Amino acid sequence: MKINCGTLLVAAVALVVAAGCFGAGPDSSSRQTDIDLKAADVVGVWQNDKDGSVLQFDENGSFAATNLPYQKFIEFGVLPDGFDGKRDKLPGSGRWSTDTALGYPEGPQSVVNLRVRVLAGRSTAGSIPVEAEGRDGETVLVFYVGDPDLNNRILYRRCLQGCPTVTPKSQEASSGIGGLRPAGLPAESLGTADTD
Repeated sequence: MKINCGTLLVAAVALVVAAGCFGAGPDSSSRQTDIDLKAADVVGVWQNDKDGSVLQFDENGSFAATNLPYQKFIEFGVLPDGFDGKRDKLPGSGRWSTDTALGYPEGPQSVVNLRVRVLAGRSTAGSIPVEAEGRDGETVLVFYVGDPDLNNRILYRRCLQGCPTVTPKSQEASSGIGGLRPAGLPAESLGTADTD
């Protein structure tokens, strides 16, 4: 029996494609998607390792963010005029709650819904989901951009010490830096005061 190199190459490519379609792709084995969140699991500061973006969830159900994923807002037409996703930050604030994943009404509370009320200093109304996943024994929050099977995601980890904080008032006044200030830095350094 003679095996053609071209046939072998086609078979190898087909195997790789099939493995990606059925969850054997990178990072699929370490991902746990049945996280059941309680409010106490969400409250606090979460930070993106790549760009330092922050999500802050308060006990009263409010949230503030320094740089929401602009891709989630393109179809709604609410991005500021001239917005450039490579250059500009997209701070936002509003209310948050936990929920079940889409299509699983009886499932665990594995989604944090963000009801955005202020985006880049402007009033708006929209809702975007952040999914909770377990990775290597740690709960992370993930925005998926496009098809989740493509693994294009923005991942946030809980910040445990030296965490920056975000306030909606400082976001609106200084959206150029996304309302971010390191913990312990007075709000006056951003030209605003926390008077809530």
